[in-house]
Amino acid sequence: MHRTLVIEDDAGIRDLIADFLTRQGFSVQAYAHPEEALRAMEEEGPPEWVLLDLRLPGMSGMAALEKLRARYPDLPVVIITAYADLESAIQALRLGASDYLRKPFELKELLVVWERIQRLRTLREENRRLRQSRLTSRFVLTSRNPRMREILKEAERIAPVDVPVLILGESGTGKEVLARYIHSLSRRADGPFLPVNVSALPADLVESELFGYRKGAFTGADRDKPGLFRQASGGTLFLDEIGDLPLPLQPKLLRVLENREVLPLGEARPVPVDVRVIAATNQDLERRVARGQFRQDLFYRLNVITLRLPPLRERLEDLPALVEHFLELHSEQYGLPRKRLTEEAMAVLRGYTWPGNIRELAHVLARAVLLSEGEEIPAHLIRRALQQGGESTPGLLSLREVERQHIFRVLEAVGGDKRQAARILGIDLSTLYRKLDRYRREGYGPVQNPESPNR
Repeated sequence: MHRTLVIEDDAGIRDLIADFLTRQGFSVQAYAHPEEALRAMEEEGPPEWVLLDLRLPGMSGMAALEKLRARYPDLPVVIITAYADLESAIQALRLGASDYLRKPFELKELLVVWERIQRLRTLREENRRLRQSRLTSRFVLTSRNPRMREILKEAERIAPVDVPVLILGESGTGKEVLARYIHSLSRRADGPFLPVNVSALPADLVESELFGYRKGAFTGADRDKPGLFRQASGGTLFLDEIGDLPLPLQPKLLRVLENREVLPLGEARPVPVDVRVIAATNQDLERRVARGQFRQDLFYRLNVITLRLPPLRERLEDLPALVEHFLELHSEQYGLPRKRLTEEAMAVLRGYTWPGNIRELAHVLARAVLLSEGEEIPAHLIRRALQQGGESTPGLLSLREVERQHIFRVLEAVGGDKRQAARILGIDLSTLYRKLDRYRREGYGPVQNPESPNR
């Protein structure tokens, strides 16, 4: 259900667009006036894309575009224009519109534009991931910790061998970074690296997301979907939080590993796939096997090569390099001058136990970079960032609970500014809105609930 917002004053055209997209599986909100649409977005968050007519009553389409770009710079906006307004459409593109449709147009052109937006979004996300993975992998490649060095040597030895790898370690220790490193050294390096957090997939969609489906396999399946295994063909599929894979689906994963084929929903015959699987978890899989929560045969198949990452508290000799890396990354990310820590601030970091490991360090330094006014980050800002982001009794909390508490702490730290919180968390703003909506339905709320329009 791709949330779509239509701003068009012509009721006939507005209804045609809304009806067509709804039939295609989109969730559509349609408005005649941009002011109403902007108010709806302030209350409910931004949609996945906007269809905006240029000629509107009251606020012009161009003025609405400027407001949308200022408030939601990453939001795709497609201009709808008449032939006589083509020059205005070109101006709108210069102002940041993603595309335009010229009246009259075939309704199926909407799907063509949507596909272009999706391809561009995927390309931008992949470029962002590649850039960040190059930067983040520095701490893997330059570790001074003897245990970590041995893990890296083993990873380098097994990378060219096309076997499954199981990476163990506490949450935030860098399991995905190590998986990317293995992929980059493998014969599949030119193929895709597709990371998937199994625990983040909705329970009723895990099978269709991983293995795909045929058109008509279930209500709403209006087209074939290849699934993540086939999308990763020729490359590596990284299955994070593999311990959360539902028990009924574990035989299907075992089949992929043993026979290199998937059976999409609604398909009578299996489809061959060429993919290497790297799995990761912070759970004790052997204990889950003993409890009947994880298949023993799947555990043995995944456990061909096991790499266990040490927590940050056991590799503190890497702390200075990690700090330098994240200060550089966050300063560049937020367009701020390069920051550095005072000696006292570094001493505070050395004395902390890091229950959230490297991910927690990254978030703490992001908060400190944003809160600091000068080039030096003093100790009191580090203490403040640690208090706002500390994870008490992490072993007694589920991963989802730790994530929820951390998101609320970040929101509190930035005064409820969701855009800034999304940047710090390293997720899309739309993803943050979806998580907050889920928490709201589950009866949870942040410590503070600011009421400003962008919050």
